[in-house]
Amino acid sequence: MQAEAQDGALAEAAKLIEDRLADGGYFEAPKELDDAARALEATYHELYTERHGQRTIAFTRALDDVKAQPNWVQVPEATQAAILKPLADRAGHELALPKDGLTCAICSASLAEMASDLSAVARLRSDVLLRVQQLTEPEQKVERLRFSDVAGVGKTLSNDEDIEELVEQLRDRLRKLIAAGVKIVLE
Repeated sequence: MQAEAQDGALAEAAKLIEDRLADGGYFEAPKELDDAARALEATYHELYTERHGQRTIAFTRALDDVKAQPNWVQVPEATQAAILKPLADRAGHELALPKDGLTCAICSASLAEMASDLSAVARLRSDVLLRVQQLTEPEQKVERLRFSDVAGVGKTLSNDEDIEELVEQLRDRLRKLIAAGVKIVLE
């Protein structure tokens, strides 16, 4: 919970439990400790439920986006499930969080794993789209282009000239790739 920036009353509740466990006084104030534990559990379950829902929505959108591609219908049905697996595994189920459990009974993902999944959804979607293109147009050269490869990591824009310069750089890069017969997957 500390990694999730939960503080205030929850930090005090966690500290109380930690102190009582450390000094052996856990049994001296059971109601106070039970209240603190319940507050932590409730907040954890709320946070877990929210994060699981966010992940489900993000990966469902990514799945829908892949299936909406014009060349998706050309992917052999026998391979569709395997191609979608990296997305479907994270989108294909409802939350099954037991009352006293810490993770979903189906996916067993921790809060940190779900945060990582959310950070990776665009890349996983891109990987799936690239695979679809390789299957449906094997003779077509496909290249990934990350915006950060053109703009640079951490580039700041502070005026219209900066914007125009960046747009022109992107336009030039895209035109060169297309002129070379490359199909571009944007990331």
